[in-house]
Amino acid sequence: MKNDLKKCLIISGGKYYRPSFITGFEGFVIACDLGLDHAIKMGLVPDIVIGDFDSVSDDGKKMIDETKIECIKHPSIKDDTDTALAVKHALSQGYKDIMIICAFGGRADHFLGNIAAARYGAECGAVIRMEDEDTRITVFSECSVSLKRIEGFSLSVFSLTDECRGVSIKGAKYELENAVLKGDLTLGVSNEFVDDTVTVSVDAGVLMCVMSRL
Repeated sequence: MKNDLKKCLIISGGKYYRPSFITGFEGFVIACDLGLDHAIKMGLVPDIVIGDFDSVSDDGKKMIDETKIECIKHPSIKDDTDTALAVKHALSQGYKDIMIICAFGGRADHFLGNIAAARYGAECGAVIRMEDEDTRITVFSECSVSLKRIEGFSLSVFSLTDECRGVSIKGAKYELENAVLKGDLTLGVSNEFVDDTVTVSVDAGVLMCVMSRL
């Protein structure tokens, strides 16, 4: 299966968030355990549910029984989080444009685990996006992404690897050209949009762009 141009939506089990693009969304939907309850609240029937099923509600389990949604159940003692398992499944199906929602809030370790899963996806050639009301995150490697201005949001750029080489930023107040960003430096924090679209590119390494509500 080749799905480079198709979208995969992963609904994680963090704080509930219903993005505007849900209405009319066309793509593959994965719910991660408690993410099934979020999907129900959004009026979505996922294509597949993945996880150890330790947090999904009775209503979620009832939906599984009634709709016969495909499920991949993992033991509670496992090496990956449910969201990481969902990212790996999406990659195995050829998806390269992956959006993760309901991935913020709640436990800090789960959020950091979601960032680690996003890095893994980027290292496998995907562009991973995460968003909620106040934050937009894009994680990618060896490519360019275009970020649209959102009024009242800043832009920061971080290296998720020891370093990122060939980093360029166009359309922002502080631009870069073929720069090196180190994973232990904060050079890329708190930039501003000048143009309606900022283009960020990286030649090597995994880069994370964070748009935050001011």
